[in-house]
Amino acid sequence: MSLFDRLRYRLSRSGLTFIFRLHMFTYRLTGGALLGTSGRMPVLLLTTIGRKTGRPRRWLLSYFRDGERLVLVASNFGRERHPDWYRNLQATPAVTVQIGRRKQRMIATTATPDERAPLWEQAKALDPLYRAYERTANREIPIVLLRAADM
Repeated sequence: MSLFDRLRYRLSRSGLTFIFRLHMFTYRLTGGALLGTSGRMPVLLLTTIGRKTGRPRRWLLSYFRDGERLVLVASNFGRERHPDWYRNLQATPAVTVQIGRRKQRMIATTATPDERAPLWEQAKALDPLYRAYERTANREIPIVLLRAADM
């Protein structure tokens, strides 16, 4: 891993939520014109419905494209449990995605084992942090596929 990637890894594992909230605030304020990436990957704003509260919850996440689908990695920075956003979309798969200033309703599904294998390799090639997260997570990291709701 490069020095930059090692720094990103340490920040992601430190729990500095202030940095991530500032990133999301800046992204929302500028419509993604500033801080539209995380490392080498673009980011999107995902709105899920809280599985306990029923209220909208927003998350700034890295993604990549696979044809018409958007691909998310539920790494939770290599922690042992799935991220809250993933558990929310398991309960309610209808989500809203904002890329830049464009919003779109989408449906989330977890990739099947056959879908996951090549997408996981692609994710690790795009961002070396996923390799580190894979070692520390002690779980299979889910790959989430987002498809336009009107498809």
